[in-house]
Amino acid sequence: MTLILMFFIGHVGFFTSHKSLAIPVPDSSLGTQVIQVRPGTFRVEAGQTVGRYLFHSFESFSIAEGQTVRFQPSSPQSIQTIFTRVTGRTPSNLLGRLQTRGNADFVFLNPNGIFLGDNFKLQINGSFLATTAESILFDENGDRFSSDLSHDSTLLKVSVPTGLGFSDKPGAIRVATGNDTRGFNNGLVVNSEQDLALIGGALELTEAKLIAPGGDLWLHSAAAGEHIQWQMVNDHWKFSLPTVGDNIVLQQSSRLFSSFDKKKGGENGLISLAGAHIDVRNSELNAENRGKNLGGSISLNAMETLRVQTSEKASVRTVFTTQPRFLGHAGDISLKSKNIEISGDGTRLVSDTAQFRLDTNQTNNLGIPGNISLFASDRIDVANSVVISAVSRTANRPSGQIVVRARNLNMAGGAQIRNSIQGGIPGGILNVDVADEIVLSGFTQVNSGGARVFRPTGLVSDANGNNVGGEIRVTTQHLKIKEGAGIVSISPVDGISGDIFIDATTIQLLNGGQISATAENEDAGTAGNINIVAQDHLVIQGDILLPNAQDPTERRISSIRAETRTLQNNTVSLGNIKIQTPRLLLQEGGFISANSDGSRGGNISLEVSELLQLNSSGRIISDARSGSGGVIEVKGNPWIIAIPGSNSDITANSVQSSGGQILLRNRGLEGFSIIQTPQTPAQLLTLSTNQSNEIAASSGNPNLQGRVLVSNFNERTSQFDTLEVSLASPDPNTACQEITSQAKGDFRVVGQGGIPVDSPILKQWEDLRTDMLTASGGVSNVIATTNFPETGLAETLEATGWKFDEQGRAVLMQVVSSSFPNLFASVACFSFG
Repeated sequence: MTLILMFFIGHVGFFTSHKSLAIPVPDSSLGTQVIQVRPGTFRVEAGQTVGRYLFHSFESFSIAEGQTVRFQPSSPQSIQTIFTRVTGRTPSNLLGRLQTRGNADFVFLNPNGIFLGDNFKLQINGSFLATTAESILFDENGDRFSSDLSHDSTLLKVSVPTGLGFSDKPGAIRVATGNDTRGFNNGLVVNSEQDLALIGGALELTEAKLIAPGGDLWLHSAAAGEHIQWQMVNDHWKFSLPTVGDNIVLQQSSRLFSSFDKKKGGENGLISLAGAHIDVRNSELNAENRGKNLGGSISLNAMETLRVQTSEKASVRTVFTTQPRFLGHAGDISLKSKNIEISGDGTRLVSDTAQFRLDTNQTNNLGIPGNISLFASDRIDVANSVVISAVSRTANRPSGQIVVRARNLNMAGGAQIRNSIQGGIPGGILNVDVADEIVLSGFTQVNSGGARVFRPTGLVSDANGNNVGGEIRVTTQHLKIKEGAGIVSISPVDGISGDIFIDATTIQLLNGGQISATAENEDAGTAGNINIVAQDHLVIQGDILLPNAQDPTERRISSIRAETRTLQNNTVSLGNIKIQTPRLLLQEGGFISANSDGSRGGNISLEVSELLQLNSSGRIISDARSGSGGVIEVKGNPWIIAIPGSNSDITANSVQSSGGQILLRNRGLEGFSIIQTPQTPAQLLTLSTNQSNEIAASSGNPNLQGRVLVSNFNERTSQFDTLEVSLASPDPNTACQEITSQAKGDFRVVGQGGIPVDSPILKQWEDLRTDMLTASGGVSNVIATTNFPETGLAETLEATGWKFDEQGRAVLMQVVSSSFPNLFASVACFSFG
């Protein structure tokens, strides 16, 4: 005798198998008879018939390897369902063949535990349910078919099954069918359009294959005392989700398939997993649609934790797929839990980058893709993984949507949530709604044909054709993108990259973090638009050196970019950038760019109400090569400040065509030189490498200069080394308390020549003191020509000046709002971070 000891997630069960001694033993409750037809073959007869149901009862029930047990009703065509229970205390080992005569569904109930072994084969024409529930409930009057005979009801009353009732110690279900993967029908298989359900305590699938072509596949885990509802809908079983649940594990190349042949028609089935904790490792779930109708969905619901992962060097990657092969619809993929963890080794070829994929796609067909949703009441962690929704090049429907909702979202190590479109149609929306914080960090390195390719962590919309990429929409309190990660919308061919919308309280792009909507093709393509609202502040700072880089310029720089690589000079609409925030800081190379290689530069609109600061090579640029420079507009009346000599620029230049326009509606502009004199192409290139701070809308053609319009420019402090301020250092204990949004002062910001900055007479003016601007390399004839609307005097402010602290940050002295950064040299009420 071979003894198999199963220890599984807190459940211990003993399963025995023997080729000759595993004989089904009936009890005396329902008159079930077991007849040995020949050695190793048994026929089950009699039992009790109620309407279209046939009931059998056993003291113990197992099928040894090589054995066959056939259930043979006396009138098989009149039986709709065969119910079989075990009333003893022995788990069931099903290792041989289970057969039925007729088309009846088969329901097997053993609360002690069920083991479906390597060679277990179903040879039934109906659906199959194996459960470790204690009883099957009927109607609403409490009638039941129970393994506990003391709780059993009179079977003459039963009509329609309505649920499964579990004891205080529900047994586990263990499945190891399908080790032989040479044929499609190996494993636990039901006929076309029939359902396959395993509903018990803990569930463990190891090297298991479950196949329900055209039917529904249910794996639900129930906790002690739970009640699972059961109903029939459109000739298919439907089971409710557990309220507490137990654990489910799929591992070691387990496979769940729900697909059917296109010639048979019908609908593809649902794959549903539900329990307290779900762990899917190195396993596949496939709801493939080979017909013309609606495909089935994949649904995972975990009350506590849902883990989906691929181990290093695993022979089978974890892949979830809903896929139409022809004209049908792909189903949806839905993951719901308190916490969701998705991980795997991301070192793969570019054509096969993911160790883990959620993939609802289609290839070379006209079908319609499904949607992907990830819902977590607490957090979602994704590492070295890819989530994809794609559509074929010949598709005639939009790409599926991806929806992510959680309290916190953390992605790292090259993980991507990606929505791709390849046909000439609009892409689907990638919608991320996170209540607290999103952190995107890092990237991974993959190889493609011997070439080194870096795949950044991030949210990606990919338009791979003559089409419009899908939108990316992000809503959160705090967004942090760092170490090369990004929110990216890209059109690598000739389409339009999708628009990006971000609404957050704080946004930080650090050490190479990026937000970009770009068109990468040199022949055609258009960048999408970027719209950002940062209700408190936005920081763009730093870069990161790529691993194994041979060139120090191989860096990812923190940036917001809407850029077009098209070399042709055309007039197509370009990507624009719109940002709203009280405070915007660009430093350590961080930049905002709407550059274009061929077309004109895009538009950059910055609505900043308090402070715009550029330090250490911070840049705002909308330059163009053959097209005209773009338009950069700053409104909101902020201070615009740069550290002298920090190579921080605001430019809308063009090498070959017209310079762009720069419109600055500001409270004060400090630390910059304004250039509007003609510049040679070589001089334009040096603007980004010298140590001066320039504002320029110039052209390599002397007849095509652009315009710089400034409402207030402090020329004295644009050429200073340090700003001299003589103020007593305030008491740190009282300084921040006294400066509130209600503390309005009487300080007036004034423009050139003593004219108040918001005076109605300040419409058009020239600065004649050109001697102080020669350090910029040329003479500025017109500092600013304003066409701003007339306004009254701005509300007066009680402020005495500003200076830089030791870190080069602007220190505003006694300003209107306590939320300003570093209000005093020695007391900081706020800092970017």
